[in-house]
Amino acid sequence: MKIKSIVIALIVFATCISLLPSALGQEVHRRLDRQHMRINQGLRTGKLNHNQAKRLRETDTKVHARAVRDRKHNKGRLTPAQRHRLNHTLDKNSRRIWKDKHSKPKH
Repeated sequence: MKIKSIVIALIVFATCISLLPSALGQEVHRRLDRQHMRINQGLRTGKLNHNQAKRLRETDTKVHARAVRDRKHNKGRLTPAQRHRLNHTLDKNSRRIWKDKHSKPKH
Protein backbone atom coordinates (compact mmCIF):
# COMPACT_ATOMS: atom_id res chain seq x y z
CA MET A 1 0.00 0.00 0.00
CA LYS A 2 2.79 2.39 0.90
CA ILE A 3 4.68 1.66 -2.33
CA LYS A 4 1.51 2.21 -4.35
CA SER A 5 1.05 5.64 -2.75
CA ILE A 6 4.65 6.58 -3.45
CA VAL A 7 4.36 5.50 -7.10
CA ILE A 8 1.15 7.53 -7.55
CA ALA A 9 2.78 10.57 -5.92
CA LEU A 10 5.80 10.26 -8.24
CA ILE A 11 3.55 10.02 -11.30
CA VAL A 12 1.61 13.11 -10.25
CA PHE A 13 4.84 14.98 -9.54
CA ALA A 14 6.35 14.01 -12.91
CA THR A 15 3.18 15.13 -14.70
CA CYS A 16 3.23 18.50 -12.96
CA ILE A 17 6.91 19.02 -13.77
CA SER A 18 6.36 18.14 -17.44
CA LEU A 19 3.56 20.73 -17.72
CA LEU A 20 5.59 23.52 -16.10
CA PRO A 21 7.62 24.62 -19.18
CA SER A 22 4.46 24.78 -21.27
CA ALA A 23 2.73 26.94 -18.67
CA LEU A 24 5.74 29.24 -18.40
CA GLY A 25 5.86 29.62 -22.18
CA GLN A 26 2.19 30.59 -22.24
CA GLU A 27 2.88 33.40 -19.78
CA VAL A 28 4.26 35.55 -22.62
CA HIS A 29 1.13 35.04 -24.73
CA ARG A 30 -1.21 35.76 -21.82
CA ARG A 31 0.66 39.01 -21.15
CA LEU A 32 0.46 39.97 -24.82
CA ASP A 33 -3.31 39.34 -24.75
CA ARG A 34 -3.73 41.49 -21.63
CA GLN A 35 -1.65 44.31 -23.09
CA HIS A 36 -3.66 44.19 -26.31
CA MET A 37 -6.87 44.51 -24.26
CA ARG A 38 -5.39 47.48 -22.35
CA ILE A 39 -4.46 49.21 -25.60
CA ASN A 40 -7.97 48.67 -27.03
CA GLN A 41 -9.53 49.95 -23.82
CA GLY A 42 -7.32 53.06 -23.99
CA LEU A 43 -8.51 53.71 -27.54
CA ARG A 44 -12.18 53.24 -26.61
CA THR A 45 -11.94 55.65 -23.68
CA GLY A 46 -9.92 58.20 -25.62
CA LYS A 47 -6.87 57.92 -23.34
CA LEU A 48 -4.75 56.72 -26.26
CA ASN A 49 -4.69 58.13 -29.74
CA HIS A 50 -4.21 55.98 -32.83
CA ASN A 51 -0.50 56.77 -33.17
CA GLN A 52 0.19 55.73 -29.59
CA ALA A 53 -1.81 52.53 -30.01
CA LYS A 54 -0.01 51.73 -33.25
CA ARG A 55 3.42 52.12 -31.62
CA LEU A 56 2.40 49.98 -28.64
CA ARG A 57 0.97 47.27 -30.89
CA GLU A 58 4.15 47.25 -32.99
CA THR A 59 6.20 46.49 -29.89
CA ASP A 60 3.82 43.68 -28.93
CA THR A 61 4.00 42.29 -32.47
CA LYS A 62 7.80 42.23 -32.25
CA VAL A 63 7.66 40.40 -28.91
CA HIS A 64 5.25 37.84 -30.36
CA ALA A 65 7.48 37.30 -33.41
CA ARG A 66 10.52 36.91 -31.16
CA ALA A 67 8.71 34.34 -29.00
CA VAL A 68 7.68 32.34 -32.07
CA ARG A 69 11.21 32.48 -33.47
CA ASP A 70 12.78 31.46 -30.13
CA ARG A 71 10.37 28.55 -29.76
CA LYS A 72 11.09 27.39 -33.30
CA HIS A 73 14.81 27.17 -32.51
CA ASN A 74 14.28 25.37 -29.17
CA LYS A 75 11.85 22.57 -29.97
CA GLY A 76 8.78 24.57 -28.97
CA ARG A 77 10.10 25.85 -25.66
CA LEU A 78 11.60 29.05 -24.33
CA THR A 79 14.81 28.99 -22.34
CA PRO A 80 14.81 30.89 -19.04
CA ALA A 81 17.02 33.58 -20.61
CA GLN A 82 14.65 33.99 -23.57
CA ARG A 83 11.63 34.15 -21.28
CA HIS A 84 13.41 36.75 -19.13
CA ARG A 85 14.24 38.91 -22.17
CA LEU A 86 10.66 38.71 -23.48
CA ASN A 87 9.20 39.52 -20.06
CA HIS A 88 11.60 42.46 -19.70
CA THR A 89 10.39 43.87 -23.03
CA LEU A 90 6.77 43.28 -21.99
CA ASP A 91 7.44 45.07 -18.69
CA LYS A 92 8.78 48.10 -20.55
CA ASN A 93 5.81 48.14 -22.91
CA SER A 94 3.38 47.76 -20.00
CA ARG A 95 4.91 50.82 -18.35
CA ARG A 96 4.66 52.68 -21.69
CA ILE A 97 0.95 51.77 -21.96
CA TRP A 98 0.32 53.11 -18.47
CA LYS A 99 2.36 56.26 -19.12
CA ASP A 100 0.63 56.98 -22.44
CA LYS A 101 -2.82 56.39 -20.96
CA HIS A 102 -2.17 58.69 -18.00
CA SER A 103 -0.28 61.50 -19.68
CA LYS A 104 -1.91 64.68 -20.88
CA PRO A 105 -2.72 64.62 -24.58
CA LYS A 106 -0.20 66.32 -26.81
CA HIS A 107 -1.49 68.49 -29.63
